[in-house]
Amino acid sequence: MASNALPAARAQAVARLKTLTNQELKEICRTEHLAVSGVKAQLQGRIIELIDRAIDGSSMTVFERVRAKIHNKGTAPPPQYQNTGYNSSASPTAPFSQHRPSHITGTPQGGVPGSGYPRPNLPVPGQRVPGRMVFKSSPFYHIQEALTPVQDLTEMPQNRHQVNYSLVLSESVSHRLREDSSLKVMMYCTSSSILGQYELCDIAFPSQMDVRVNSDEVRHNFKGLKNKPGTTKPADLTPYLRKNIPRFHNQMQINYALTSKRYSWIVNLVKKASAEELTERVRTNRVISKDSVVREMISKAKDPDIIATSSVMSLKDPISTMRIDLPCRSTLCRHNQCFDVSSFIQLQEQAPTWACPICNKTISYEALAIDQYVMDILQKTSKSVEQVTVEPEGAWSEIKPEESKANGRDKSQSRAPYDEDSDDDLVEIDPKGGVAIKKDPAQMTPGLAQHTPPLSSRETSAPQTSAARPNGAGSKRSAVIDLTLSDDDEPPRPLKRSAVNSYNTPASPAI
Repeated sequence: MASNALPAARAQAVARLKTLTNQELKEICRTEHLAVSGVKAQLQGRIIELIDRAIDGSSMTVFERVRAKIHNKGTAPPPQYQNTGYNSSASPTAPFSQHRPSHITGTPQGGVPGSGYPRPNLPVPGQRVPGRMVFKSSPFYHIQEALTPVQDLTEMPQNRHQVNYSLVLSESVSHRLREDSSLKVMMYCTSSSILGQYELCDIAFPSQMDVRVNSDEVRHNFKGLKNKPGTTKPADLTPYLRKNIPRFHNQMQINYALTSKRYSWIVNLVKKASAEELTERVRTNRVISKDSVVREMISKAKDPDIIATSSVMSLKDPISTMRIDLPCRSTLCRHNQCFDVSSFIQLQEQAPTWACPICNKTISYEALAIDQYVMDILQKTSKSVEQVTVEPEGAWSEIKPEESKANGRDKSQSRAPYDEDSDDDLVEIDPKGGVAIKKDPAQMTPGLAQHTPPLSSRETSAPQTSAARPNGAGSKRSAVIDLTLSDDDEPPRPLKRSAVNSYNTPASPAI
């Protein structure tokens, strides 16, 4: 192996190494007589150190052996791998052999000198190696065939770039599109990575991107949900193509900007399933029997470490907030609460998060099933019932709509604890802006009543009444403040008057 190809081979091996599990890393360390203790980072460090020692010591046998184990997930390479080298179909670098001539590195055709392995066909550093893209599966889209090769959208961190491509549909594809409305021509895109050939890709487009086909702008949300990778859908190009003209050159124009990542895109012929079809498949093929649900409830109730109590189950769908029509839940979830399968699948068609609306756990379409226990409850209750009480043994009872308001004032119509004042304590607000306060003249002395300052010279807040209650005999009276009054509306404060002896007693003589 030439020295200029070693850095690329090492980088590829290290990148693949970081995707292995602890058990696979320990298996490599065990077969290479390395310590198997420690965390994942320590295991990776030991293997990387072994690779570096092999490269520095020109021990290509060790390097190729460790590299083969990394690509084979910890196990030794099979005999076919050892006999035929990297040109075999079992090799992870098999696509490289068709894109690099044998004379680039100067290594003879016989193989790496002294290694015992045929020469691996590695890419020239800086040369892009076309790879296949395998996208994560979706129940809505089933890829039939690729209509274009994999194309690149290079990094454009500061500028705007335009890519033009001529998409030509064969006569057979055009005929199939005209005959079958479920077939679609869709554009897939993902961010490129060194492990693109080995990992399942999420659909992702550049953040600033628009696509035109035959001068018509493709109406599509290229961003998906914020901070949620995998929620973007492929772009449907079918309405913008000329399907009635065989071998027509459909002009694609891709504009994008301000991206520091490299993206790869491809156009596929896809068979699309509707939400109604997927709902019908769940209804007819996947069920959770009523007996199995009851048995699971009884098993949990018998657990000595758990105190089982009754629980309230809602019959309303958390997505549409309507009464559930077809109760569904994932077989991976531990709760009995269900959601409506039709609403859930329609939501995933718009934004495929595939998260349970009850517990937010990641679920799959294959794990959805109809809960016959909840279906039995829905069939035996009227549409006005929104909740039921479920006992630990599986028995259930209705919760009437009026019972759900038991804590409200509609049931008892009694006063709140803070509203104990009688009607006599109500204070009326004078329409003219003053406050009418009830006074008891029997409890005021004539002298005090004579010299009490007028109402206009006091604060606008209502004073307490003179009728005092015994301590602890009742609550405080309510005080009403007129917030419509203003300091500017008050009359001027009267002048102070000298004190007058209201009891007609002679003043004390001066000493």
